[in-house]
Amino acid sequence: PPGPAARRTGPAVRRWFASLQTKLATVVVVVLAVGLAVTGSTAWAVLSRSLVGEVDAQLVKVVEPLAQVASHNLLGGLPLSRTETESLPSDYYVLFVSADASFKSQWSSTAPGQPRSAPAIHPETLEQVLDRHGEPYTVTAVDGSSRWRVVALPLVGVQGSVAVALPMDALDAASAQLRTVLVVVGGLTALLGGYLGALAVRRSLRPLHEIERTAAAIASGQLDSRVTVTDEHTEVGHLATSLNAMLERLELAFAAREASEERMRRFVADASHELRTPLATVRGYAELYRMGAVTSPEEL
Repeated sequence: PPGPAARRTGPAVRRWFASLQTKLATVVVVVLAVGLAVTGSTAWAVLSRSLVGEVDAQLVKVVEPLAQVASHNLLGGLPLSRTETESLPSDYYVLFVSADASFKSQWSSTAPGQPRSAPAIHPETLEQVLDRHGEPYTVTAVDGSSRWRVVALPLVGVQGSVAVALPMDALDAASAQLRTVLVVVGGLTALLGGYLGALAVRRSLRPLHEIERTAAAIASGQLDSRVTVTDEHTEVGHLATSLNAMLERLELAFAAREASEERMRRFVADASHELRTPLATVRGYAELYRMGAVTSPEEL
């Protein structure tokens, strides 16, 4: 069972969360967080799609020269000229696959001393490559450390196809950086918005605290206390105006009751004073009768 400290803390926490100020501030934080999450996710998706589009455009641009590289270097042809080779990207991977996917040969331009895990491209038959219609697709590296964007095209005059891949390290790094920035900035913005929202809610609810103090003063007997109305066009201003009108009627009702009680007290005092003399006379005669001083029926 919880200890005394936990039992004391529980109701205080529940009261804090039950307050209108806390609820409104929580709503502000939740709305900001949801809005920023939706906006950030949309921005991240749009940026990722744009970066992927740039990689695809680069692949489409170099896939034909790289197909020639594959046909010359992988299939034993003549090498390309220096000008043709320098026009190729500096970091790419080429995979030749025979028509029935029974033979494959790879070629990478990764610089020496910078080993990179090759993309895990599944060898496809020529028919499967034709079904893709040159549409780029994404694969992971063999060790799962990175992603590659791949375009597969059939080789003209050769019974086979060539798959050209470019790493997506820059894209993934930019996406990760953007995601981190969105999370950090979004979180800070939500917290700052919640703090400013709490201040705004506290300022807006300040007249309610004034109403609470006025009600406590009236409960203690200060019937002439009134709520200060700062702006009667707001909801709290309407409430304060209605409360002041009600207090006016209550004060008039209490004043009328006190006046009625005062009249009743005066009447009782006057009646008791007026009845005191005849009652004293009646009592004196009764005492005489009791003592035997009055005996005749006429005197009685």
